[in-house]
Amino acid sequence: MRWFGEDGVRVFQRRRAFDCEAFLSGMLSYLFVSDNPRYEGSVKLLFDEHKHPLSEKKYHKMTDEQKSHCQWQRAIRW
Repeated sequence: MRWFGEDGVRVFQRRRAFDCEAFLSGMLSYLFVSDNPRYEGSVKLLFDEHKHPLSEKKYHKMTDEQKSHCQWQRAIRW
């Protein structure tokens, strides 16, 4: 978690990811981590082929072909 508070912030600043009030610009993203439940703040979510998280309702509306491209992955909400 220290990385997000220190090193990560410097990376974002260099890439101009903050607006003029120092708020992170952009949409909610996920940082994918290896499947280790000990990652602080990580959760296992179902993602579609474009790496978008899926709700149970969306998943049940998908065709079998679409479902075959979905994957469970551990991520940290960013």
